[in-house]
Order: sequence, then C-alpha cells, then structure tokens
Amino acid sequence: MKKTGLNILIIIFLSIGFFSCNTDETCRKSRTFLLGMDFYLDTINKQTNRVVVQKLTIDSLWVLGENLDKYFYAKQKTNTIKLPLNLFENETSFQMRFNKTTDTVTIKYKNITEFLSLDCGYIRTHEIDSVISTRNFIDSITILNQKVGTIYVENIKIHHNK
Repeated sequence: MKKTGLNILIIIFLSIGFFSCNTDETCRKSRTFLLGMDFYLDTINKQTNRVVVQKLTIDSLWVLGENLDKYFYAKQKTNTIKLPLNLFENETSFQMRFNKTTDTVTIKYKNITEFLSLDCGYIRTHEIDSVISTRNFIDSITILNQKVGTIYVENIKIHHNK
C-alpha cells in the first residue's frame, strides 16, 4: 500500500516538472499576434446589376512599415497579409505598393494590457478604432474584427474595384 502511494507521488512530481518545462514555450506562442488583412475585388455583375465581392490576389505586393525601414512583404504574390502593430503607439502606418501603385494605410487602435498568468506575465493586444488610406489602389476598407489578439483572424478587408 505504501509503495502505491509513493508511486503516485512520484508520478505527480514528474508530471508537474514536465508541464512546467512547457510554460516557456506556451508563453512565447501566446505572445505572438498579427493584424490580418485580406484583399477583395468588387465588380458589378452585368446581368443582375449587383456588386460581386471576390478574393483578389495581388501579383506583386510590397509592404513597408513606416518609420521602420523594414519590408514585411517584398514582391510577393498573395491575397492575405499579416502585420504587427506597434505595441507602444496608438497607430501604425504601412506603405503598400500594389505592382506600381502605392497607398499608405494607417490603423488607429487602443492598446489593451491582458494578464496571462504568473509565469507568462502580461501581453498587449489591440482594439482597432479606425483604418484610413490614401485611395490610389484601395477603394475602401472594412473592419471585420476589431480585436487583434493571440488567435489569428481576418481583421480588415481591403477592397479594390476595376
């Protein structure tokens, strides 16, 4: 009987040690969050005279973080982008070049400090207030999900029409 109790205690201590080793990895994973933007093409169906919205793939996309001198995307073919927001500001701007046309997109947001755990501490998520852009290539922007957190979602739709 004593051996069984001792074995249970050993198993409990080993499992606690095993799970505590994963805390650092869990903390790192849960601190990563990116703003999701997808591109859409708005066209008018000539038969029904209604607007049709479909995913748009950009052939050559360049995304430069303003005041960072860092390209997040360089000559990429994509229909979705994921970008970080500045943790210590209330707005972040990106220059986006679509083939040969350039727009500046500015995202205004609130920073929200959220407690994760004693081991992991705090993270800073964002709540989008508004998004503005120069309208060279971009026709309109729709905010789908204001919360930019640890789980990736499509936050913003960028619309273009021909």
